[in-house]
Amino acid sequence: MTDQRRELRVRRARRFGHFLAAALAMSGAGGMARGEATARADAPACSPACAAGQVCLQGSCWIQAPSAGPPAPSGSPPPSRDLPPGPYPPAGPYPPTNSYPPPPPGSYPPPPSAPYGYPPSSTYPPAPAYPPGSAYPPGAAYPAYPAYPGYPTTPAPAPLPPRRRNRIFQLMPYAGVHSYHGAGTANVRPGLHGGGLVGFRFQEVFSLNGELTLDSVDLSDLPAGDKLSEVDVSATISPLFSIIDGKLELAFGPKLGFWLGSYDQTSLARGDGRGSFFGWDLGANVALMGQVGRRLWLGGLTSFDLRTFTSSCFTASGGEEGCTKTDLPPADKVLALSLLLMFSI
Repeated sequence: MTDQRRELRVRRARRFGHFLAAALAMSGAGGMARGEATARADAPACSPACAAGQVCLQGSCWIQAPSAGPPAPSGSPPPSRDLPPGPYPPAGPYPPTNSYPPPPPGSYPPPPSAPYGYPPSSTYPPAPAYPPGSAYPPGAAYPAYPAYPGYPTTPAPAPLPPRRRNRIFQLMPYAGVHSYHGAGTANVRPGLHGGGLVGFRFQEVFSLNGELTLDSVDLSDLPAGDKLSEVDVSATISPLFSIIDGKLELAFGPKLGFWLGSYDQTSLARGDGRGSFFGWDLGANVALMGQVGRRLWLGGLTSFDLRTFTSSCFTASGGEEGCTKTDLPPADKVLALSLLLMFSI
């Protein structure tokens, strides 16, 4: 507040000085003009003479005010003519010691002996000393740490197995060897066995098939000059029950039908001619297959046939056919092993 008042006073003094200088200049100019005209008549002379830079007016010496310069910047010290003698600001503490009265005793608490917010250093215990580190013995391995256990994750659900499309039709050809057993088959050697099944499937667990089988019969140990060739044909109804596990299939079932045997005979004792047998065929099939293609299965077939005789006929060379239903041979037991190929859609 004191600085502002001082600056205001300085500005007022400058303005008044400027105004006074301008008035004196105008008065001096007019006076000088008049003085030149009337100096000799009535202007008293200045005694003693005015110094350099002074103007003699009416017998008095006047100092002409200097021309006004630019205003001083805000905050600048006042002109030297307004300052007290000596350096500015005056040397010494600021503010002066006599500017403010000292505070009354007891107004402020004494300063603490320790910095604010920190207890004296003597309250902290000394830092513990750590023993010097010991090195691993030469050749010793660092201890192994167990692996960090991973977070348990929920396994993805297993994909559903593809839905098996129900098959409707199947064709199963087979080929193998047979073996005849029974009282009248002592001279029958193993021979070729072939045939096939064809049928329809129901809900993948049952199929109704028709089966046709051909067996080639060869006899051994015949008397000299005797020859005999025989072919047996069996036609049966052969249903199958299936158990499926992935690409494996087990099929089994009975079969029932009839069979027909035809033979040509050349014999010195019994004569030459052609004969036939007819009877019932009761048996069973067991097959194990594996899928090897989209619609193809490969496996094996075991079959058993019990063939009974119901009639026998013979036609001698150049003679008439004769048939009988008595004095027939015992039933043949035929066991066959075959390679099976199934085509199913």
